[in-house]
Amino acid sequence: MSSATVSGKSAGPRWRKRQDIQLLRAVAVLAVVGYHFGLAGFEYGFLGVDIFLVISGYLVGGGLLSEFRANGRIDVRRFFRQRIKRLLPASIVVVIATTLLLYATNALTTRDLRHALWSSLYVQNINLSFEGGDYLGKDLLPTYFVHFWSLSLEEQFYVFVPIILLLVGLSKLKKPLIIFCAIGIASLILSLYQTSIGDSSAYFSLTTRAWQFILGMVVANLNPRKAYARVLWIISILGLAVFTLLINFDLGLLFPAPGAIVPSVITALALLAGKSLPLKIPIAGLQSTGVFLGDLSYSIYLVHFPISLLVATWSEKGDSLLFIAGGLILTLAIAFVLKTFVEDPVRFPGFYGPRFKFGVGKILMANLALALGLIVTIQGLSFATYTQSPVATSKPLPTAESPSPTKEPEPTAEYCFGANAMTKDSCEDFILSKPLLPPQSANESVSKAYSNGCHIGFSSNPRFKSCTYGTTKNYKTTIALVGDSHATQWLPAFHAAGKASGVRVKTFLMSECVFGSVVIPANCKGFAPWVLKSLAKPGNNFSAIYISNRVSRPEIKTKSAYLKRSFTKTLESLEKTNIKIFLIGDTPLGSLNRSDPNLCLLKNEPKDCFGLTKDVTWNNPFAEAVEESGLGEYLPVDNLFCIGTKCYKSIGGVPVYRDDDHINVWYSKSTMDIWKTRFSELIKRPGA
Repeated sequence: MSSATVSGKSAGPRWRKRQDIQLLRAVAVLAVVGYHFGLAGFEYGFLGVDIFLVISGYLVGGGLLSEFRANGRIDVRRFFRQRIKRLLPASIVVVIATTLLLYATNALTTRDLRHALWSSLYVQNINLSFEGGDYLGKDLLPTYFVHFWSLSLEEQFYVFVPIILLLVGLSKLKKPLIIFCAIGIASLILSLYQTSIGDSSAYFSLTTRAWQFILGMVVANLNPRKAYARVLWIISILGLAVFTLLINFDLGLLFPAPGAIVPSVITALALLAGKSLPLKIPIAGLQSTGVFLGDLSYSIYLVHFPISLLVATWSEKGDSLLFIAGGLILTLAIAFVLKTFVEDPVRFPGFYGPRFKFGVGKILMANLALALGLIVTIQGLSFATYTQSPVATSKPLPTAESPSPTKEPEPTAEYCFGANAMTKDSCEDFILSKPLLPPQSANESVSKAYSNGCHIGFSSNPRFKSCTYGTTKNYKTTIALVGDSHATQWLPAFHAAGKASGVRVKTFLMSECVFGSVVIPANCKGFAPWVLKSLAKPGNNFSAIYISNRVSRPEIKTKSAYLKRSFTKTLESLEKTNIKIFLIGDTPLGSLNRSDPNLCLLKNEPKDCFGLTKDVTWNNPFAEAVEESGLGEYLPVDNLFCIGTKCYKSIGGVPVYRDDDHINVWYSKSTMDIWKTRFSELIKRPGA
């Protein structure tokens, strides 16, 4: 990631003299790379980003503040010229190269293109906030450009600081650092609050991350004596060791706050100590190696994430350790080439060989051309998606009432669309037909519940929210949809079926919180009591509850009996409410390595894109609890995905999945006839 001195004229990379900063960068980038490559012991490696943010505040923010104090103003033109030369050339090359590689390997999705666009414009963090994804969670599949969120955050900070300093200059205030400290305190308070309520934007937003940059700025304006510096080094090194030890226990820390406070403070103390007392590592070669990696850190950060995703895919085909080792070597090699032939020649023209000919204007034009090209491509794909969808045609999608009571209509692509191909006898020939909808856009087919808060984020202090779908006025009965993200995936179908049958659907959905299980994270302990209390509340009059939970194979192997007992107790509690109980079976996995299942459809026929039933499905202890207790009804769904020994990734012309273990909105909606039939039966039930 980026950081450099911004005040004063530079004849070369003078900022490298601070070897302690390069060592901190090396620690940060190694932590992040280890985390994304899934190395053992790097489960909290994402905290390396927090180290980078404090360093950026120290170098860039501190440099601007020093310039303002010395001159009463800042040279905005020179500052942005340096930032553009520092950031854009290498990032443009990485975005273009990654996009071309994905296109050449037939693995480019619309979401990848969209993320490439936001990354090239340095607003990827804002895009991820709108998507409602959790960087540390599992509800949204990562793209090859997700890591640009932190670079976007830094670039926004580089715009924010000059604006504040210009306003300070106009107001003639003499102590700008006090203003920044006040902003930093407000940012930290906001970060603590938004994190506590499970707002995913807390992780990505400058408003909740500014305190880390400002912490670095504060340190840049302090000058400790050497005696104090030794103490600071000891505190920071011991603090890092203790924090590394403690964080591996389940402390229930949430990120970015309060979890990022300790590593941020440790980084700040190390930066402060290094101002008066340079760090010397007593092991031969280790210091120079660390400085070398720190010098490469920006290029390493740019290239490591796409390679880590490729390694995750390749490792399924052979020795995972071999692929990981190869991926790490490849990361280092490409980063070295990127820095040697792109980053350094642009930053220090003439210092590294011949003067680089491209000026700031040409770099900006190249970046804008990239963004424009991505916009045109995305809009073209979006138009193609819309025009191919049966929803865009004049003919409505078929419903359960479409067929004649006496004669089933001739099977067509529209009539046999999606799950209908599996449930209608006459549609057998359409089960593995060519996708009517583009597979490259399937991973963008995500329920709006993620962005509007109806799917509650994972949090220690969640803001529970129930939303209403289906028929909201003059409804005939009310049902509840309860569970984690595997319940949320059925919401589009429930909404459509509810509107068609006059049923109101109330949601109780929370990320990673398996309803009715005590084998859950501490953050989920309030979820089940809230659901039970809401169901029993006078006036709600629920006629049925539909539950769907993710079933994890590792948990099945070790805790199956425990899961069954705990869910049975939940069923007994639900029975007292006199509400009809339904458990929806879990959907088969789309892939076994967190890769996009739709990539297979870009390269192969639907008949060749499948997972073996024995690999992508397994026993469900929640289903066993329902069947053995006789409390409720189990609704298996394997018949919507699997035929014999194979579970397919495209059915009835519809790509099934949006990521490795969630179905997309298109396929969910195609099951509406099934749920409409069930809802109609509920309405006929006495007392409904």
